[in-house]
Amino acid sequence: MSQEFITPGSAAWRVKYNDDSELALYKPDGSETAYQEIEWDRVKELIFESQLYTSTFEIRPNRLPRGHVMSLRARNFLSLTRGGLKTMCYVLLISAKDKPVEESTIWAMYWFPDGTTHTCSEFDCSSVREYGIPKKTSKQVGIPDHHGALQVGLDANII
Repeated sequence: MSQEFITPGSAAWRVKYNDDSELALYKPDGSETAYQEIEWDRVKELIFESQLYTSTFEIRPNRLPRGHVMSLRARNFLSLTRGGLKTMCYVLLISAKDKPVEESTIWAMYWFPDGTTHTCSEFDCSSVREYGIPKKTSKQVGIPDHHGALQVGLDANII
């Protein structure tokens, strides 16, 4: 992945398929790949990269609960009190196949460009929101690794 597309506080993703081919956020021409282009049934690794951190997660889509799918989203946070300072995170979700993710998420893993991860069962996690919004001071609020854990039979291990 080309680091020229990553600015401070931002990140990029890519997936490695079972045949070792890859799909990345940024195409060679600099345009973005839509999340819907990810073929989750072929994914073996999900990689998040920022200027300082790279995290690789092993994905096993064959272990999803029946009737559920994986999806990837980005959350952006904006501070109105710090001159519009922005940060973001990626969210890997497991939700019911034919229902809105807001209503049917059973597992979410949030990854921030500073390498912080948080796992829970909430699509809109208040702990993530609190951590993601840039503060008036440089003092950052911590975030627990997980809460409200639910065993769903999916492995996402940092390699």
